[in-house]
Amino acid sequence: SQLFFGETSIGVSLSLLVYSIAFLMQLPQSGWMSVVFADNLGSKQLRNFTFLAFPSLFFVAILANTGYKTGLYDSQFSFNIIVTSSFVIFGLTLFFTTLSLNKNDTDREMAIYELKQKEFDLMEAQKLAHVGSWSLEIGTFALKFSPEMYRIHELPEDASISLDFIETYFEKDDLLNIRSQLQNCFESGSAFEIQHNIKCPSGNIKRVHARGQLRVNKISGKKEIHGTLHDITDFSNTLADLNETKK
Repeated sequence: SQLFFGETSIGVSLSLLVYSIAFLMQLPQSGWMSVVFADNLGSKQLRNFTFLAFPSLFFVAILANTGYKTGLYDSQFSFNIIVTSSFVIFGLTLFFTTLSLNKNDTDREMAIYELKQKEFDLMEAQKLAHVGSWSLEIGTFALKFSPEMYRIHELPEDASISLDFIETYFEKDDLLNIRSQLQNCFESGSAFEIQHNIKCPSGNIKRVHARGQLRVNKISGKKEIHGTLHDITDFSNTLADLNETKK
């Protein structure tokens, strides 16, 4: 009936008004539409609860209209039921959205803590094994080192590194081979594994075992080559001494 839809429209409109005021209080510069349709966890939770709130309000409106038609209460009382229910329903929507976000924040903090702990354990393992990890972004040639990679190259961890700078560590024959392996890895996606020497700024020459493979960054979508570098200098020297002894 006209009364039913009129009361329902007024109830929903008042609820959306309260909803809008709540959003504007939180993000006065953005408004509430950007909050509702944003692609983040909070907005997704809000949309999920809102989709439940509107059917609930519609169901309450049907009950109120039925009670009015059967003479259980007058039109004013029916209107009050719809308006009050709309405030309660959308208030609960905000409440449960907040509870859900608080729980997600706790889970996220726990996940971050566990990730940092695993990262620390990995760094310690790399330090003990003398194995560093690195990544090279295709296109920009941005190079990233793990702490052990800096130690292997005898560099401070805050040192600025680039592909051109690291190439100064390689002998000419090794440099050509490494460039060829990187190019082949990028073009065909095949992994590579090579041994070569590096000459550190101190003059120390180290024997290393390098591995690399092509990956796609799930966040940026860019192709990257990820690999490891194992300092096998001690092993190589020991093996050379044993071979010399056998002679």
